[in-house]
This record gives sequence, C-alpha cells and structure tokens, in this order.
Amino acid sequence: MAYIEVHATLDGITDISTKKALKALVNSDASSRLCFEAVSPFNQFSGGLDKITEGTTLQVTGPNPWNARNWYANIKIVNGKIKVS
Repeated sequence: MAYIEVHATLDGITDISTKKALKALVNSDASSRLCFEAVSPFNQFSGGLDKITEGTTLQVTGPNPWNARNWYANIKIVNGKIKVS
C-alpha cells in the first residue's frame, strides 16, 4: 500500500478551499479537472483521478500544503470506486 502526500488543485491553478468542496468535485462532472501533485521529493505522482491505482492512497493537505494546512483528506480506490475520507 502506498501513501502519497499531494496538493490538489482545479485545472492545476486553483487551490481546493475545503474538504467538502473536494468531495463535491470528485463526485461531479468536473472531476476530470482535478489535478494532484506530490509534495514530497520521495514520492512521484502527478495527474488526475484516473492515475490513482488500487492500493494507493493520496493524502491531500488543503487548501495549500505549504502555507495553509486547514484540512486533510484521503482519496483511494475501493472496489473500483473513488472514496474520499
């Protein structure tokens, strides 16, 4: 099982303001616009929800992992479905 710390953005530009907003985006037509970028030099990950594999958990720090750690979320694939917790 892999855990990757990531920064989540919309279109690679706009920070996601709340965990609730992240959950809403994951379950909407705009989910393809979500971008994730690894924040640790020890893990390599860059891409959207389609890049997550079963057994990988993206640990999101939002809205910005460098200067505004106001919320946290985990995104993973469980039985073929994307789960946000």
